[in-house]
Amino acid sequence: MSEILPPRGYKKEDTEKRKKWLEKKTGFHLNETGPDNPEDFKGIIENHVGYMHLPLAIAGPLLINGTYAKGELYIPLCTLEGTLTMSMTRGLFLTHLSGGIKTNHIKQELSRSPIFIFNDVDKNKPFISWISENFETIKREAESTTHHGKLLRIDKYPSQNSVILDFVYDTGEASGQNMVTIATHKACKYINEN
Repeated sequence: MSEILPPRGYKKEDTEKRKKWLEKKTGFHLNETGPDNPEDFKGIIENHVGYMHLPLAIAGPLLINGTYAKGELYIPLCTLEGTLTMSMTRGLFLTHLSGGIKTNHIKQELSRSPIFIFNDVDKNKPFISWISENFETIKREAESTTHHGKLLRIDKYPSQNSVILDFVYDTGEASGQNMVTIATHKACKYINEN
């Protein structure tokens, strides 16, 4: 077996071999217990009630040369889906043999794209103009729902009797899925009321 692939097998000793192998490859010691203090989860999850065991596997190696991530990485994967880990490992191993994956971070943006539908196609142009003229107010409305999200722009895409507004945000260090949904909802409410 290759040194870059984890040892295989289903016995307890195989799991222990994989843990030792992972620690040797990454310097990471796998701690199988959760935090003793639920306060450690403050800001991460709400309504904590306990822990649930899920099988944790590793897929890889992922050889990556990116703007931020570089090197040989192993991906932790919690799954109950049979063959998923091995399928991912095969794919990642083949990319490794091909020289790895090169990536460049161009920009970090997240968007939501509600559609506004009109009874008449002639309403598109004045609506688009109104959005442009009122961008700063719409921006204030959207950003009033978040401490971290910043509305960068609203791209406008007319299509027949409708306009898709693509609200584009910078979410800082957050993934921001809920953040941009809530902010866009508030902005759309303002647009509909005005």
